[in-house]
Amino acid sequence: MSFKTEILAFHETKWVSNGVRFATADEAEAAGQELSMRWFALDQWRAAESDEPVNYKFENGKSVAL
Repeated sequence: MSFKTEILAFHETKWVSNGVRFATADEAEAAGQELSMRWFALDQWRAAESDEPVNYKFENGKSVAL
């Protein structure tokens, strides 16, 4: 199990994510918060469970590929 960051853009109704998967919900949540600082159209973010393998870690304020 892994965790992904899902985002909801302004005026959208569907949550979306990319292929980045973290080991913990806290990492996915932190990545969403960091993303919200760079994206102006991002309304909300959340951590969601995924069956895909972990391929990133969140370290020193950045998503880092494993």
